[in-house]
Amino acid sequence: MQDDCGFFVLCSQVGKSKDLSIKTMVGTHTCGTSMKIPTIYVKWLAKKYVNNVRRQPKISLKAFIGDIYDELKVEISTTTTYRAIKAAGYLLYGNE
Repeated sequence: MQDDCGFFVLCSQVGKSKDLSIKTMVGTHTCGTSMKIPTIYVKWLAKKYVNNVRRQPKISLKAFIGDIYDELKVEISTTTTYRAIKAAGYLLYGNE
């Protein structure tokens, strides 16, 4: 939520499904979208993209960022990308 927009949504998960139910929606969304997510979890990325690292063990940061953007439409930092690739390597190969 941006301070000048005034729009926000409160929602909750429906049972054990991945569906969300909107409980409260206030205002009209007037600002542009941002694809930057600073709080994305490295462990989650590592698990989700472990097969990408398996297929390309020496994948570049730029290529990995591109894979994530193509699928999730989010931008992540190079630091987060590096840590996710490293974590995926640990999942695949351990501490070799």
